[in-house]
Amino acid sequence: MTKFRKLEIDRIYKRSAKKEKTIVNRIALGMEGIQVAWKEEKSFRNQVSGFILMMGTLLIVNPPIIWWGFAVISYLFVFSLELINTAIESMLDFLHPDTHPAIKKIKDIAGAAVILSSVGLLILGLIIIINFFPG
Repeated sequence: MTKFRKLEIDRIYKRSAKKEKTIVNRIALGMEGIQVAWKEEKSFRNQVSGFILMMGTLLIVNPPIIWWGFAVISYLFVFSLELINTAIESMLDFLHPDTHPAIKKIKDIAGAAVILSSVGLLILGLIIIINFFPG
């Protein structure tokens, strides 16, 4: 790590430590993170598109409310993992911009978490469609 990068990290850490940590500030910072992910991450936008598709499907098949809850909570889990994956990738790119086998391994594992949660969500969607699709 270069001296400049270390100084930049120290500056960021000191700035974030000085911020007032009220619930309103934390929510605002979280919303900023979602906005950054929306602007910079195609995969996050794809997940949001999938969420809209899932909500449309739920409106059509009209399952019991518990299934709506399963779907929303599952999607929030996928969104959360997508945001964590984005944060990990951004941090690694900042700290070590060059390619390295260890960095690739970390990114691949974080990406796998998103994929597994997305597969689980797909399975949930298929269960809802099979069990409740009219006709």
